[in-house]
Amino acid sequence: MRELRTWYRNRLPARIAALESARGGLVRRDFESISSVRRIAHQLRGSGATYGFPDISAAARTLEEAPEESLLDPVNSLVETLRQAASSEGEERASILIVDDDADLANYMSTLLAGPGRRIHVAYTGAEAQAILEKEEISLVLLDLILPDMDGRNFLMKIRERLATVSIPVVVVTVKSAEQAKSECLALGADEYLEKPVTPESLQNAVLGRLRIGSELVREFRRDALTGLPNRAAFHEAYDRARYVASVAGEPLSVALIDIDHFQIVNDACGRPLGDQVLRRVAEGIAKSLCLPDLVARWGGEEFVVLFPRSEPAAAAQTLNRALETLRHESFEVGNGRTLQVTFSAGVAPVEATMSVEEAISEADRHLYLAKQAGLDRVVSPDDKVQAPRRKILLAEDDEMIRVVIQRLLEREGYEVTSCGDGSAALACALENSYSMILSDILMPKLDGFELLQRLKETSETERTPVVMLTSMGKDQDVHRGFALGADDYIVKPFSSSELLSRVRRLMKKAS
Repeated sequence: MRELRTWYRNRLPARIAALESARGGLVRRDFESISSVRRIAHQLRGSGATYGFPDISAAARTLEEAPEESLLDPVNSLVETLRQAASSEGEERASILIVDDDADLANYMSTLLAGPGRRIHVAYTGAEAQAILEKEEISLVLLDLILPDMDGRNFLMKIRERLATVSIPVVVVTVKSAEQAKSECLALGADEYLEKPVTPESLQNAVLGRLRIGSELVREFRRDALTGLPNRAAFHEAYDRARYVASVAGEPLSVALIDIDHFQIVNDACGRPLGDQVLRRVAEGIAKSLCLPDLVARWGGEEFVVLFPRSEPAAAAQTLNRALETLRHESFEVGNGRTLQVTFSAGVAPVEATMSVEEAISEADRHLYLAKQAGLDRVVSPDDKVQAPRRKILLAEDDEMIRVVIQRLLEREGYEVTSCGDGSAALACALENSYSMILSDILMPKLDGFELLQRLKETSETERTPVVMLTSMGKDQDVHRGFALGADDYIVKPFSSSELLSRVRRLMKKAS
């Protein structure tokens, strides 16, 4: 947020000059001068508080609502408010937001990190944390992933989707030790990932390092630092504009989600520097294939998102196929005379007038999943009529109503679902059949979810099958136990249908 305040403050002198220029015409009741100060006031009223200057918003509101014959004093007041904000010091005290539902641990971290020039905020739920971010200027967030009202990964996404918070460093501090959770958090924009129990030294070093980076580097908050593309927050802003224009003009709008094939293998086998080179080259290739007003942004990790105004999905798919064909002819040097070829898979979907960006991306993600299941290295749109092989999922849940809801949700997505009401029956099904994934509750009769998980991971036929725990048991010790036994993900009830489907798709894509 400090970078945004500095950016906003640096633009205030132009507003001051414009108001002073128009001020002389107010005495003469000049129409252009009156219109000018009202336009400026309207803009400042909406933006001041957003960037941490509520006094500017208040003074601008007074000016905007003042009658024509009484505009001079409110203009003078707003000019003085702007001057004070423009001349205020850019460096302010550091504010740390701790988001963790464990009160003892939150208090411990507060005490450990307290010091001169620091202000510590504590939130025990995602909603509380969101309210603090709306009111306060936060320098760094320490985030647990298991919160009573939401998954911490969803909260991380919200931070990275808003221009007002996109540049705040986020350090995840959690018991989720699975590599899947760590890689997903880093892909979503976390700056660092610490596993509980965390030592005082590692926590203090992480905080000091991230605060130092935040104070010494002024990031271009609309750009991804690695690829130079617009970031997730900038895409959200562009999406809202494009959807509005499309709905008013009656024009088509399409969105695509792109995922580099086998990128984790590239990183693991060839190293992070080559992985970064691949990301930059793919980003450059996609960008060169587009025409205005198309827009490509980095969505996170090895995923990119593209907005196609005035294009139907078929036309958007043709554009991406050209980019894919170009990429197929490129190679990357990996040493010892060896080269590496890289491809991507993509899903394209139409954007309806009422679709939120989450809904549009979810639909594109569904077609991306079809592209992955159809063999990778391809672009899939609704016109392709691709039918993915029906992947089989085993669902273990003793609550009949929840079981039916989840089963219908997964079946609508094209999965073949076998459901069981207890852990013993689920184990028998898992040993008799082959499944692409197992979703399991914990509190079940005959054999609870932890026992089921342990038995599955001890059996050669099922040890590599991804297992996701679905449960209301969200305490740190429960999550830690689940991952220690081999769970691939852990989703705390209540959860939304879109969240469940995105987790299932992500694991399915990783397994492809």
